[in-house]
Parts: sequence; structure tokens; C-alpha cells
Amino acid sequence: TGYYAFFPGQLKSNTIRPQIVISNFSLADRPVKPGKDSPLRLPMAQTTAISLHHNQNVFSFDFAGIHYSSPEDNQHLYMLENIDNNWRKAGPDKKAYYYNVPPGKYIFRVKVSNSYGVWTEKAVTISISPPWWSHWWVKVAALVCASGIFYALIRWRLHQKFRLQLERSEKEKQLANLQHKTAELQMQALRAQMN
Repeated sequence: TGYYAFFPGQLKSNTIRPQIVISNFSLADRPVKPGKDSPLRLPMAQTTAISLHHNQNVFSFDFAGIHYSSPEDNQHLYMLENIDNNWRKAGPDKKAYYYNVPPGKYIFRVKVSNSYGVWTEKAVTISISPPWWSHWWVKVAALVCASGIFYALIRWRLHQKFRLQLERSEKEKQLANLQHKTAELQMQALRAQMN
């Protein structure tokens, strides 16, 4: 009934970038809601930076790349800079888990491509504060206290040693006096016998 012809050079590829949505942030598998006492001040879709305490180092992100032209062919990659050396391919649940992340500054990056290979990227900065006992001033204070205690122990020990020497010399003097008196008494007794 006919034939069809097309020219591959005239085909237009879909250059519209996919939209990335980071939909959820969880601490220890508990979703975090924005609020005053929360690490999130805004909803996760609008958040660009998260500040965490040292004990909030187990977290995860839920994300998705939205592009409706062959969505099954979209590719999702993610990484946490300074932790991951390479991009990781997301599983079907589109979730990134991180455990026992040490204190420091990190950037969580999500990269999504549509079925035509057009990539887009989104990033969230994460800073994990160190515990109070790991600050330099705490270490200096601990060193000063330890040095003070060590100095006090040495002084106390030297004082004890000096006191023991004084007591020993005092006892030796008393013993010498006692021996001298004993010798005098013996001499007096001997003279009395001779008289």
C-alpha cells in the first residue's frame, strides 16, 4: 500500500534535560521533616545545604529523575564526594544510603540522563560537625590538665620522699642521742661500781 522514507539527519533528538527531585532525607531510616529543631529548614526539594551533628552520621536520600519520554531508559547515578570515589548506579528504589560518615564537609550529587543521553545534575552540601571533645582547645586543655596532674604527683612524691628523709634523720639523731645517753649512763654505772 505504499512505503515510508525518512532522513536520519533530520530527526531531532529530545534535548530537554530531565528534572531531578530529591524527595526525602532520612536519619537512621527515619524521615526528617523540616522544622525549627530539624536539620532541614526547608522541604527537601528546596534544600541545598544540611548541617548535622557528629552522631547523625547515618543517613539516606530518596531521589528521582523525571523525564517522560521513555522513563524506563532514564539513568540515575549518585555519589557523596570525599566518600565515594566513583559514581554509583542507583537501584530501582532510587535511594542512596550512607553509614558512619566521619565529620567533615561533603557534597551529595545526583546525575540523571534521559533516554537520549542528555544529562543533568543536582547537589546538596552536607556538613557534619565534629564532637566537642575533638576540638583543638579540648585537646590542649586535656594536655594542660594531664601535665598539671603529672607535675602535682611528682611534687607530692618528692615531698613525701623529703619528709621520709627528715623523719629518718630525726630518728637517727634520736637513736644517736639515746646511744650517747646509754653510753654515759653505762659510764656512770661503771664509775659508781668502781667507787
